[in-house]
Amino acid sequence: MIRTIPLVLLLLAFLPVACGGGAEDDPTPVPTPSDVDDEAYLAIICEGLDAFSDAVDTSTTVEQLAASIQTFIDELQAVAPPADVAEFHTAFTNYLIQSLDDPTRPLVAPPPLPSDDIRERLADKERNVTACKNPTFFAADE
Repeated sequence: MIRTIPLVLLLLAFLPVACGGGAEDDPTPVPTPSDVDDEAYLAIICEGLDAFSDAVDTSTTVEQLAASIQTFIDELQAVAPPADVAEFHTAFTNYLIQSLDDPTRPLVAPPPLPSDDIRERLADKERNVTACKNPTFFAADE
């Protein structure tokens, strides 16, 4: 009996290693946003706006419209915009999040926009981004 106690203790000592216990084995890593430049950010904005526009044309329920908005939010949250666009990015993402309860809100409530100098810079680049078929989101009011 005395000899079996050290053997049991030895087995217990290796049990956590054999079972793979530990925080480092967590299968769900926290995603970190990836940095994007102006053009990549514009592509995400334009694709999201086009998808929402398509959803407006084809959705038969507010849930379908909300799903389109949620997809747009997910795509925005997956990126880190250029530093000077971060304030707009946060405001626009929050605007979309607030629209989940009333998915028709983006049709009547104007979205936040960045400062005029950032809008001008993005509007100039928007024309050259393939995903931006109708480059008017950042265009100055005429």
